[in-house]
Amino acid sequence: MAHRGGSLEGIENTLPAFAHAVSAGANMLELDVHSTKDGHVVVFHDDDLGRMCGNEFFGRGVGDFDLAQLPLLIVPETLEKVVKEDDLEARRMPLLEDVFRAHPSIPISIDVKHGSEEMIIKVGTLIKQYNRTNNTVWGTFAKHQTDLCYTHFPEIPLHFCKSSVIYSVAMYWLGMGDWISYRESVMAIPDIPILMRKGYVETMQRRGILVLFWGNGKEAGGPGGGVNTPEKFEALTRIGVDGICTDRPEFLKEWLGSREQSA
Repeated sequence: MAHRGGSLEGIENTLPAFAHAVSAGANMLELDVHSTKDGHVVVFHDDDLGRMCGNEFFGRGVGDFDLAQLPLLIVPETLEKVVKEDDLEARRMPLLEDVFRAHPSIPISIDVKHGSEEMIIKVGTLIKQYNRTNNTVWGTFAKHQTDLCYTHFPEIPLHFCKSSVIYSVAMYWLGMGDWISYRESVMAIPDIPILMRKGYVETMQRRGILVLFWGNGKEAGGPGGGVNTPEKFEALTRIGVDGICTDRPEFLKEWLGSREQSA
């Protein structure tokens, strides 16, 4: 799964990054959405524009701008050989609809940032409008927002929120994991020791849950959220996870290929 499209191989959460990830062999895209001042759903991660758009935008978020006024993204130093300053498409915040149109059949994981009920209804409506209820999963870390996702669109696959993950871990350690049913269908969790256990992963898989892992730290220079090193790839592969969320989708694909050849 390409975290923000693969933020170490392209400018995160942009159409070129997603295209690169798909061409590199990623079989799922992960992205984040915010709403503009005039109500458009755009793909962007941070609450604050400063890191991605420049110092003059610190303290201002996507919601402070109409769509037409959104600033361009800056080109990180680490990507200057990959992305040119005059490549405006690579520096534009795309609409969620743009991603849906570009990749209609690729599974997508959506993190709804600060999901008000209005925002959640907009995102869910777009998922249904583009016939993506079978290849899209969504949610937030917050339970009340996840509840809103399920209340309005129970047919769209749902991520575990933070409290549901904690509950599942408690049930596993109490020996009750195989008797619990969940409304959620996908679990994306950090690569911390208490969760990186084969028994826990297998228990959740027996309950029909797809288990994915993301990075707890800023490995290999990533922004945080991706698993980016061969050591972590190996550790997660050994416990049988269903997917790895990475900032380096091409690198992960190459690593998986070399691992298969040496097996």
